[in-house]
Amino acid sequence: MVLEDLVASGARFPTPRDPDLVDYVTRLVDELAALHAGFWSSPEFDGGSLGFIGEGLRLAYGGGGPFIAKALGQFADQLPPAFRAVGDLYVARTPEIAALFDVEPRTLAHGDPHLGNLFADGDRPGFFDWGMVQHRSGMWDLAYVLCQSVPTETRRAHERAWLERYRAQLAARGVTLDAATQWDQYRLFATYAWASATSTAGVGERWQRAEVGQGGMARATAAVEDLDVVAFLRAHLT
Repeated sequence: MVLEDLVASGARFPTPRDPDLVDYVTRLVDELAALHAGFWSSPEFDGGSLGFIGEGLRLAYGGGGPFIAKALGQFADQLPPAFRAVGDLYVARTPEIAALFDVEPRTLAHGDPHLGNLFADGDRPGFFDWGMVQHRSGMWDLAYVLCQSVPTETRRAHERAWLERYRAQLAARGVTLDAATQWDQYRLFATYAWASATSTAGVGERWQRAEVGQGGMARATAAVEDLDVVAFLRAHLT
């Protein structure tokens, strides 16, 4: 196996504090659209070729209730009421919420594209740590990075434009995604962005430095509040 040393090759690694973050995320939206368009509803996956990661995904979000419960005990008093509301719902109905994530259309999704798994090669964003690669709606990736990694005020200012840009980039490659479906899936997958960040914060230093995990949790909590995710989930859970 040959691995490239990204630092030695001059790559840099983005953070939420970077002054050029808006430009970086805009280019990232383009890269995600290019990745997703290339595998949109692809027959390559008809045989379940990504089935080998199914158990990992079930552990990641289908069995995440105990991690969320741990985080609720630690952080609910420090965060807005939306944190407790979405957390209680997630803990109570984890399998049903996980089932909601099974939506069409599907493509090849990175699965875990927070800023810690991204780099910049010159001006172009790149992806590493493909350990959560999956056959999933492309909005999984977009909601994940925007809701978890982008500072709240920046997300609020540019969120709609980034979503429109993603649709336009898909359309330029012959893929149609209507705005209503995109918005519903964005709200839906904000749930997983929140659950992932909150689970990470709940286990302390196990997966990330505490300040990194808690920062992602706070940003994702603001997102689920802005997007009224609790109302969305209640409307779709039966």
